[in-house]
Amino acid sequence: MTFIDRGYPHVQILVTGATGHIGRHVCRQLAEAGHRVHALALPGTSVPEFEHPNIKPFSGATSVPESVAVALEGCSTIIHAAGVKNASRDSTFVRRNVKGTTALTTLAAQFKIEHFIFVSSLAAQGPSAPGVPHVSARGEAPLGAYGRSQLQAESAIQNSRIAGQCTILRPAIVYGPHDPDLLQWARLAKRRVLPFRPDLELSFVHVFDLARLIVKLTETGRPIPGPHFISDGQIQTMEAVVDQLERALDSGPSLRILLSERLMKPMTSPLQKLTAASGLLSGFSQLIADMNATGWACTAESARKRLDFEPAIDFPNGFRDTIRWYKAQGLV
Repeated sequence: MTFIDRGYPHVQILVTGATGHIGRHVCRQLAEAGHRVHALALPGTSVPEFEHPNIKPFSGATSVPESVAVALEGCSTIIHAAGVKNASRDSTFVRRNVKGTTALTTLAAQFKIEHFIFVSSLAAQGPSAPGVPHVSARGEAPLGAYGRSQLQAESAIQNSRIAGQCTILRPAIVYGPHDPDLLQWARLAKRRVLPFRPDLELSFVHVFDLARLIVKLTETGRPIPGPHFISDGQIQTMEAVVDQLERALDSGPSLRILLSERLMKPMTSPLQKLTAASGLLSGFSQLIADMNATGWACTAESARKRLDFEPAIDFPNGFRDTIRWYKAQGLV
């Protein structure tokens, strides 16, 4: 494969999780900026966005270091966006998210990687208190196996030989084209039935803005450790989000099933124990735990000051455009 030369110094970059919601947009934006992208994806997966002369696909997984080593040849930067968000057993989160990240840091040290950017999650921090969005990374108390695994992955990076070359990002809820989570909510709303916590506080960031920030970080080449919360700076209540969802779909009001704290609290622990023991109800038990939280909100103060992050897409417009994209693809 021949890379296009845009006429200025390039960064050759490995992107893990390249076919995921975030990874595919990062690959595309990097390629369009003229960078050379080694896109690491699980065997048998491909996306149309990879049909770009600056993107070279590689099959592999972070849990198989030999496959990653091939893709790392010639790279000076790693953008680590791989991982599993939903799994039937806790051991899968540990194997894929924690051990996979640990193995990747070992390879990064061997290949003398100059900058390692890890896309973690607000889930690693845990819930926010009502009216008190997270500002700085301290007092982490993640809910569920996914959040715990992301925090453990962060720790593996911070305790590795390449800790000084790392930047850790904790994005809020990432939405936009190809987002599978918002799609599920849109389909529920289309059926006019939605679980509902009206006062639940939520922060979002559009995937285009997150990808744009990551591209900027690769170009500066200067690690700024973090972790940094990434959001559009706005806080939405779930009631406001559902209102916008119904307007965007134009399908009429949904039956909003109120999930009160009194109703959900007794369900959370038994469901999580059942999931851990049997692998059953993993997605449902995590949904109940997430909605039983006091909030999932954060500011972007650190990212604005230290990473020069300025989101370009506000939530109402980005949300409408995402629903419009789902409709154009025939997904809702």
